[in-house]
Amino acid sequence: MRPITRGAIRTLVLAGVLAALGAPLSSAAGTQYHSDCRVVDTTKLEHFGSQGQPAEMTHFTCRITGGMLDGFVVTGTNIWEPEKEGGRILVGSLAVAQKAGSTVVYEVNQGARKLQTSKGPSAGWESNSLGSYRLATGSAAPLAGKTFSSVARSTGPGTFTIDNTIDD
Repeated sequence: MRPITRGAIRTLVLAGVLAALGAPLSSAAGTQYHSDCRVVDTTKLEHFGSQGQPAEMTHFTCRITGGMLDGFVVTGTNIWEPEKEGGRILVGSLAVAQKAGSTVVYEVNQGARKLQTSKGPSAGWESNSLGSYRLATGSAAPLAGKTFSSVARSTGPGTFTIDNTIDD
């Protein structure tokens, strides 16, 4: 059996003190959370796209469960441009998540939405995207400047879910 080093003892003492003070022992990296969302309003933007085609601006709200943002309520806007294959490319997205004493502003800067089919008409859509936390205050402050990836899926008329994973 090897003796415990001073460095190991310091680490254990520090972890114990942080735990006693209620501080998280791990960083937010790799943390996941889930959002249940609904579309509030959709507006057609005529002659908006790169080739003059209409785009779609969608306002949405979500409730987050799990992870550091558990209990936050989100309000946001997405702008989608049509793609040749029937899907959509994200032009821009900005959202604000709030909970008493904390605010997070995040931007999704890459995304693509594809129609899901199952032998016939569309069975909904799925999108994959990347974004960043532009501002984070209060209990969410450790998210400021971090990036995330997400997968969103339609769940019915005007409803969808988002599963996010926070990166380093």
